Amino acid sequence: MTLVCGGTLNPSLHTRGRRSAAKRLVKLGMTVIGGLDAKATAVFRDAVRLANGLELPGAVTVRTVGFDVSDLAARSGLSTDAMGRLLTDETLTSMDDERILAAGTRQRRRTSRCA
Repeated sequence: MTLVCGGTLNPSLHTRGRRSAAKRLVKLGMTVIGGLDAKATAVFRDAVRLANGLELPGAVTVRTVGFDVSDLAARSGLSTDAMGRLLTDETLTSMDDERILAAGTRQRRRTSRCA
């Protein structure tokens, strides 16, 4: 199995977290291909072509996309984290105004550290 991340693997994680995730994927038998040249430019029935011209054959291709955080909360003067995500409580209610609810998922805070 090959994971093509087309940039940085888990860019929202700290460097140690990204390194830990990459090691775990390799331990599970995956090949991880990242970097700017690792963007898929064409998907065929039996292969994926990358920006650097490399074609990866495969019986099954699963394509996913990432997303960017909107700057609406920050522009509105609401409290955000370092990535610009609205700060909420466990019900996704804004920490600044109980009339404002966030849409999406809340990332759990972790107390453990990555090696």
